[in-house]
Amino acid sequence: DAAKRMHRLTDVPDAAKEWLVHHAHVLAYPSHNEGFGFPILAAQRAGTAVVASSAGSIPEVAGSAALFSAPGDAHALAANLHWVLTSERQRTKLVELGRRNVERFSWHDMATSLDTLYRQLAERGSS
Repeated sequence: DAAKRMHRLTDVPDAAKEWLVHHAHVLAYPSHNEGFGFPILAAQRAGTAVVASSAGSIPEVAGSAALFSAPGDAHALAANLHWVLTSERQRTKLVELGRRNVERFSWHDMATSLDTLYRQLAERGSS
């Protein structure tokens, strides 16, 4: 029974979070309001499937590499979790898409983009 295998944790130290994300079959991310979604990218980088709400920036960050449900829709969230946990094919698909998705977000690319933006703004300011 899936309910007996689920564990809800709070106040988890960072090292334990990393271990858990790497060993989980799926990350449930039912946020109602998210600033960016770093846990989604951490899961995708670790090869963990993602099931999330469609709130805020979550769909943009997760891309096509997650199953979504409306914020607060517990039945849809449960159905998506069940699907991922019982379908090796679906889980594998989400993991593959997630690994590709996370490539869109690199510190090097972000730093390069910011450097370019700052240089353009500096050039405009000096004209």
